[in-house]
Amino acid sequence: MVDVVVAAGVAVVVIVGSVLAAGLQEPPRPLDAWAYVLTAAAAGALAWRRAAPLVALVGAVAAVGVYLLGGYAYGPIQLCMVLAMFEVARRLPLRASLLACGLAATAAVVFVLARLARDADMPAVLVSAWTGWLVVPWSLGALVQVRSAAAERMRRDLMAKAALEDFERLEASRHADAAAALLRSLGAPVRTGPKGIGALTRREAEVLGLIGAGLSNPEIGERLYITRKTVEHHVGNVLAKLGLRNRAEAAAYATRQKISP
Repeated sequence: MVDVVVAAGVAVVVIVGSVLAAGLQEPPRPLDAWAYVLTAAAAGALAWRRAAPLVALVGAVAAVGVYLLGGYAYGPIQLCMVLAMFEVARRLPLRASLLACGLAATAAVVFVLARLARDADMPAVLVSAWTGWLVVPWSLGALVQVRSAAAERMRRDLMAKAALEDFERLEASRHADAAAALLRSLGAPVRTGPKGIGALTRREAEVLGLIGAGLSNPEIGERLYITRKTVEHHVGNVLAKLGLRNRAEAAAYATRQKISP
C-alpha cells in the first residue's frame, strides 16, 4: 500500500512538472492524453520498486523512452527512472545492479539520441548532461547496499559468536549432567560440582592458558575475538570450576598443569 501511495505521489509531481516543462519547450508541445498515460505508467511502475525492482526499472525505462520518442518535454519524467535505478542498486547485489542499471542507462541514451536526430536545435551538451548523470542514482543505491550488506554480515557474525559461546557454556554442563544421571542410575555417589580441568569447556581452557601466559582480560578478548564481558564470564567460570580464588591462582594452576594457549 505504501508503494502505491508513493507511486501516486510521484505521478502527481511528474505530471505537474511535465506540464510546466512543456510550456518552456520550443516549439511548445502541450501534453495530450497519451503523454499523461505514459507519465502515469512511468510513475506507476514504482509501485513494484520493492517487491520487484527489476520490473519497476523496465517499466519506467520503457515508458520514459516512448515518452521521449513522442516529442514531449524533457525533464520531470526522468525522476521515475532515477528512483527505479536507485532501488535496483539498493536491493540487488552490485554486479547484478550494475548490469541492470547499465542496460537501462544505455537504453535511455538510445532514446535520447533518437530524439536528438529529430530535434536538431537541441544542444548536444544539454542532452549529454541529461543522460550522463544517470550514474548518480546507481552510485547512491550501491553505497546503501554495501553499507547494509556490511551491517548484516556484522550482525550475523555477532549472532554466530554469541551462539558459539552459549554452546560452549552449555556443552560442559550437558555432558556432566548426562554422566551424573548415569552414575546415579548405577547407584554410584555423585559430587555436586565438577572440579578439575576436565570440567572446563574448550573456550574456558583457552582462557585459562592465556591467563597462565600473563594476558589481561582485554588482551584475551583481542586474541580470541570476544568481548571483554565474555572474557570476564569465562574467567569467573574457570575460577568457580577449579575452586580457585583469583587470577594468580589460575595462572599458577595453568603453569602446574602445563596449559598453554
